[in-house]
Amino acid sequence: MKHNHNSSLHNSPKTVLIAPLDWGLGHATRCIPIIKELISKEFKVIVAASGKPYQLLKAEFPGLNFLTIDNYNISYSKDRARFSVKLLSQFVKISNTIQKERRWISSLLKKQKIDILISDNRPGLVHPSVHCIYITHQVNIETGNNITNLIVNKIHHNFIRKFDQCWIPDSESNGLSGKLSHPVSSKINAQYINPLSRFTLIETPQEFDIAVILSGPEPQRTILEEIILQQAKNSNKKIVLIRGLPNAVKCHPRKSNITCINHLSAQQLNKIICSSSLIICRSGYTSIMDLVKLKKKAILIPTPGQPEQEYLAQYLASEKYFLFKKQKTFDMEAAWKESQSFDFKSPIIEFDKYKKIIADISGIKT
Repeated sequence: MKHNHNSSLHNSPKTVLIAPLDWGLGHATRCIPIIKELISKEFKVIVAASGKPYQLLKAEFPGLNFLTIDNYNISYSKDRARFSVKLLSQFVKISNTIQKERRWISSLLKKQKIDILISDNRPGLVHPSVHCIYITHQVNIETGNNITNLIVNKIHHNFIRKFDQCWIPDSESNGLSGKLSHPVSSKINAQYINPLSRFTLIETPQEFDIAVILSGPEPQRTILEEIILQQAKNSNKKIVLIRGLPNAVKCHPRKSNITCINHLSAQQLNKIICSSSLIICRSGYTSIMDLVKLKKKAILIPTPGQPEQEYLAQYLASEKYFLFKKQKTFDMEAAWKESQSFDFKSPIIEFDKYKKIIADISGIKT
């Protein structure tokens, strides 16, 4: 861990570089409340991103300065048994990208001054001349294999120790991510900043019985969509399907009870979730934080072959926060009936803790 270079942190306006990982959109969307708070505290914010995260954040913050950074292009296996093998097979590619990140940040710092660097799961974005913060809910990565877990987490912890702080978007007790962020090693400077969500709880009339929110890698996204559409034909529920495909040809369901939408803005999606009785979605951690923030009942269907999502769905079901169903055996009508009698528990979580943390690094006390 680095020391003694951050004595000037509590002086003058500061420049912050924030860079989310490109594995899905969750890392980018959970950075949105952080970016908004940094702007409100009069930081100069620069965003470094790639691919879809770049597009999403550029649309959300058109006035900010954006930089392009290499993406990781990690691919997932289609089944849990091969996940750890697939992950290890891409170790060289991941290592090369981390090295590129290190060279990229060193080159950037020669051209412009940055006071604070916030990296959401990009381990190469660290430099001894800057106050560096790492964001992750997976301090303890779950690969589905105990041996691989040991190897991957030893490497991951070595990276985290190079940062001044590790921000964990979860509660220190009664957390949403279970063993993924509990316990933490004393060797990393971990700080629980509580869950993050870009959404706002709004009072709105119920418009849909079920909102299905699709996300994640192919072919599993399409497989789940086909399962939902096939089963929706035999349902009398009012269903909205958000496909997560901004540039796709429009979907035209044959039944009037089904509304099919390719893509929604954050504001539109916020409203749809709040106006739906039940949500069906993947068990990605950002989705879980959003559901808790909006106090929604939900059925979680983890992406097959992703041990983190499978663990989170099982853990949260055991806490009675959500229902958990496997994609292969999913029955929408049966799941709906179960949800109507299920005693959902609602975790009580403060979602604004990150504001105090940001105020602390800026020198502004709340």
